[in-house]
Amino acid sequence: MTNKFHESFWRKFTHHLIPNAGTLVIVALMLVSYRVWAAPGMAPYAQTMSGTISYQGMLSDADGNPLTTNANMIFRLYNMSTGGTSLWEESYTGANAVPVENGLFQVMLGSLTPIPANVWENDNVYLGLQVGSDSEMIPRELVGNVPGAIKANFAQTSELALSVPDGSITNSKLNLGGELNIGVLRSDGSLRFISADNAHLFLDADNNSTDEMFTITKNSGNFDPPRVNLLTLAENGNLSILGNLQSGAFVENNLQTPDEKESVKIDRFTQGDVLCWDSSSQSLTKCETIASPLIIAIADVNGKPIVLGAEPIKVVGPVMPGDLLIASDISGYAIAWSQVGGGNPPTGIVIAKALEASDRDRGLIKAMVMGR
Repeated sequence: MTNKFHESFWRKFTHHLIPNAGTLVIVALMLVSYRVWAAPGMAPYAQTMSGTISYQGMLSDADGNPLTTNANMIFRLYNMSTGGTSLWEESYTGANAVPVENGLFQVMLGSLTPIPANVWENDNVYLGLQVGSDSEMIPRELVGNVPGAIKANFAQTSELALSVPDGSITNSKLNLGGELNIGVLRSDGSLRFISADNAHLFLDADNNSTDEMFTITKNSGNFDPPRVNLLTLAENGNLSILGNLQSGAFVENNLQTPDEKESVKIDRFTQGDVLCWDSSSQSLTKCETIASPLIIAIADVNGKPIVLGAEPIKVVGPVMPGDLLIASDISGYAIAWSQVGGGNPPTGIVIAKALEASDRDRGLIKAMVMGR
């Protein structure tokens, strides 16, 4: 594309930009960046889209000699070829003046002042260029297929996302080696996956399709019944598991304060601390009374209260495997009932059964937290 301007205008222009240089001609190529190609006389062409527009040009004198300078330039976008108010403006002045090297220059429009997306909603968009302190060059350049390409790019992407045919996403396309078959995202908000052995994962995103928020199901290969739910998390919070449950220790949520629930650790406790319930503060504390009936939990590695499971526990010795453990009068430690009394211990004071021996004054042994 070549723009030639009246000789009187260029005399005025050269007076400000390059004294006594004569008439100048700017050959400008306007392309969407990332990969671009164009030739004089051809419409702009874009192979790849991005959020900026590359404006490339050549600045020379009337004799065709390329110029080397720093030129102040202001670019504007309009929705009309003449008159009107600019929709967007970007100034390359002062420290941001456009360097021209051997006649060639390039600016990335939108890099200093982002181009609003609604600019491209106009049927026609025109680019105006002002160099130095002169008036804006005429005529404005029609930005041909650039905004159309931008608008089409977003529209095409959105349309494609909404029109993926059922079953078109396959193992081979995902390079999953047959280990997972992707199911469907249904209009009711549910998301379903199928594994190769017909174990299904179902996620109800809108809580309307079913009262099951999350399930892992085993069946004959169909999404719908007959089916057997291996794991179900209902909307009311109930968790159901078919078969055996293997797990570590159970941490009791309701023994913690709201802040403790949100925190990863309870810093005032360390692993193995024997914990009692303080009814006055409605919170956990280290047990300090021998055979306290308020013994309630053991602290895990994060200080959280364990109410069931095989975990380390602090003890004062001696302790033998099988000993029933109760609170001692040493803060946070348990003691074997056999060291305190005879016969069966009173109901509610046993916290755990020792799984290891300890002949030390104080130690940390594995014990089965049994509940009270």
